[in-house]
Amino acid sequence: AINQVPETHIGKIAKFLDSMNFKEIAYHVSVDDEHKFDLAINLGRIDDAYQIGLKDPSNYEKLRKVGDISLKSGDINLAEQCYLKSSDYNSLMLIYSSIGDAEGLENIANLALKEKHYNIAF
Repeated sequence: AINQVPETHIGKIAKFLDSMNFKEIAYHVSVDDEHKFDLAINLGRIDDAYQIGLKDPSNYEKLRKVGDISLKSGDINLAEQCYLKSSDYNSLMLIYSSIGDAEGLENIANLALKEKHYNIAF
């Protein structure tokens, strides 16, 4: 039935479902990546949010948000991937120094130096 709805109305339907607290259904209906990303975060679909964040590599905020949530939930590997892709060297420095990863620290120092982030390249 939803495939018979004009595409111009699907976004409105997804937002309506979201407002009525049918977030899971809204997630499946939504065609707008911004809305779908927010729904994925709210539903705890962190891997899905990560995939949506990868679609627009220039939007670092999405990947940082996924990285922060991943770090809080203990998924250090996903957090590391998010922070690498978003060039969040401060967060990477925190992770690597916390786990004693000297090689990781050296890698971000080199990356930071290339990108002229001298406060991190120490």
